[in-house]
Amino acid sequence: MTIHYGILFQLGIAHDFYQGGTDLSVIIQPSYDTQILMKNYRVLSKMNRGKLEIAAEAEMVDGNSVLSERIQEPMELWFTLRLTDSYWSNYTDFLPSEKHIYFFSNKSNKETDEDILLHSGERASEENEMELIGTTTLELPGDASVTLKKQGISEDDRTAAIISVQDKQLLQTKSLDEGIYTLTVDGQERNFIHLKNNANVHGAVQILVDPSSANDIVASDWTLQSPEFKIHFKNRSTFWRYLISSKEIEHFQGLRITNGSSESPFGEPEQAIGPDGKERLLFASSEPLSITSKPTQFLQLKKNMNIENRSEGVVIDRLPVPNKENLYRVGEDGTILTDLFINL
Repeated sequence: MTIHYGILFQLGIAHDFYQGGTDLSVIIQPSYDTQILMKNYRVLSKMNRGKLEIAAEAEMVDGNSVLSERIQEPMELWFTLRLTDSYWSNYTDFLPSEKHIYFFSNKSNKETDEDILLHSGERASEENEMELIGTTTLELPGDASVTLKKQGISEDDRTAAIISVQDKQLLQTKSLDEGIYTLTVDGQERNFIHLKNNANVHGAVQILVDPSSANDIVASDWTLQSPEFKIHFKNRSTFWRYLISSKEIEHFQGLRITNGSSESPFGEPEQAIGPDGKERLLFASSEPLSITSKPTQFLQLKKNMNIENRSEGVVIDRLPVPNKENLYRVGEDGTILTDLFINL
């Protein structure tokens, strides 16, 4: 038999802000425990065109790559996601709540015609977040009924990690392996992810390599399937508001915003007072518009639109559109707004 390295799986990040292309601002790395496991099993990792590739020793059997017998046992691998773009929250639709991070697992695969997504919906959503707990000590009531279980390839009881000290019970997480845990206190469940090096971690990915529970990576005979997993984020959409001012605004009649040959998402303007206290002409989109790295709207400001005996003219050939540097705000009715100020 010939020993070689075969692709165990690939993992990539896509974002609608980049028209569904690869988001190179997200760094994917093996977690602390996984780095140790990979070293012991001689499992390799490398980034290739924005995707993480994981390779393991394999043997050629009847023309197929089969995972080496030496490591034919279930593996639980963890990878961290770190965001390097400081504007990520400006253009990403879903953001985890406080003390929570993005969480993805091949337990929740959604197969499409093109991809194997690590989330049950078409895009990452509220279902893909979980509390993150690093190395710390959790103080629990001394008289409470407490259990701790690790959720992985199988459910393991880790209640022994909780110790009694005087009138308290303490959970010191430094004694735990990395993974998902369910802490139950008097019947109330609390699910959390434990990672040993959680500095600047914004997300975690759990990959189970086990033919009995996640056969998208290896078949029942340990033949490599080499899937390509993807995490897909949705870009943010906001109501765009153009606030236009000019010392001679009254000389501009029939101002309208057009969108090339497409129907314009902007109707007639209205008078509004800007944050600077000045009266402005307000154009507001009738629906939320997506923020993308490459504008999909070709907006022009024109004059004399729908005015008899006057020729239409272009005032601004191409209006600026929101990008990731633009801040957004939440209106009084809960709508998300992006304001753009234009001085003629």
